Amino acid sequence: MADKSDVHHAKAVSISRKIEHEGGEFLLTSYIISEAAALLQKRGSRTVAEHFLADTESFDIEWIDEDIHRDAVSLFTGLEVEGVSLVDCASFVVMKRRGIKTAFSFDRHFVRQGFSLAGD
Repeated sequence: MADKSDVHHAKAVSISRKIEHEGGEFLLTSYIISEAAALLQKRGSRTVAEHFLADTESFDIEWIDEDIHRDAVSLFTGLEVEGVSLVDCASFVVMKRRGIKTAFSFDRHFVRQGFSLAGD
C-alpha cells in the first residue's frame, strides 16, 4: 500500500478500506515492518520508509521473540519451498498461534499454508 508504483497498490488500498470499513484490524510482525521498511527505502526513499514506519504505530504489532523465531526457522528449513521467506514463516507461526485465518497479502504461499487471502 505504501508503494504507489507496486502492481498491487490500487487493489491493496481498496481491500484495506473495505477491511477498515467492516471494523477489521491489521496485525504486523516486527519482521514484516523491517522487511517493508527496507524495501520501501530501496524502491523509493528513506522518507517513504519513515512515513511507513510512522504509520505502523496504528497497527497491532507482534514482536518476534526467540520462541517464534525458532519455530519460524524450523518451518522455513522444513518447507524447502522456493519463494517462502523466513518473514513469511514467522507470519505463518504468529497467525496459527493467534487463530488468524486471513492474510492481507497477494502471496499464494499463505493459501498453501491453509490461510485465505483478503480480497479473494
